[in-house]
Amino acid sequence: MYGVIGLGQLGESAARHLQLSGHDVIVADSNMDRIEALKDEVSRAVCLDATDEHALRAAGFDDCNAVLMALGENNLEAAVVTAMALVELEIPYIISRATNDLQGKILTKIGIDRVIYPEKRVGAEVAKQLLSPSLNDLVALKNGLVLADLECPEILRNYNLIDLEWPKRFGITVAGQMTTSDHDQWGSTPRATAPLLQCTRLAVVGSHDEVSAFSEYFAALEAGLREPIDPNV
Repeated sequence: MYGVIGLGQLGESAARHLQLSGHDVIVADSNMDRIEALKDEVSRAVCLDATDEHALRAAGFDDCNAVLMALGENNLEAAVVTAMALVELEIPYIISRATNDLQGKILTKIGIDRVIYPEKRVGAEVAKQLLSPSLNDLVALKNGLVLADLECPEILRNYNLIDLEWPKRFGITVAGQMTTSDHDQWGSTPRATAPLLQCTRLAVVGSHDEVSAFSEYFAALEAGLREPIDPNV
């Protein structure tokens, strides 16, 4: 069982994703309209005051393996008291939203396992899109690497990864694919000898410069300005 407290955009999105992933989800908010809007899409939806430890226990949050605390950004006192209540319930793993470093430090000292800063992350992602407009869902990894989602040009459908030699030519690694039969779900890396017949999207890993150059190559393929296998590149 997973729990989500606070049904703003962050909490609602997380709850839907957890439920669609096959998990039981309990959600709570003090706004009945938000509860009504989501009650048919999750395992349990409860309107309550999240600062009340007894109400959280009665709702079943003490049975959760993990809880996301996604309260609004303007009430530090409520966030602190709710965090204390969740810690008292001895929930194994608690993630909380914070809007600034001070709030994050306070929540960490209380016992929250991980603090996230959605606004900071969104700002960083927007900046990346401004720098690399052709890249989708650019995610920073460790050691200077990034993960990017790219639409696979149709001209590549008859080629395989061995023919294309992308690691040698661009320095990137293919980490996964989405095909016409995957229903928007990521699958494993294509077999090196299999043509990319059904591939619609590719997930690739490399440095920011390598991935940017690779995305420009894809854009040139779509525009008919380059061939998939270019001995000069």
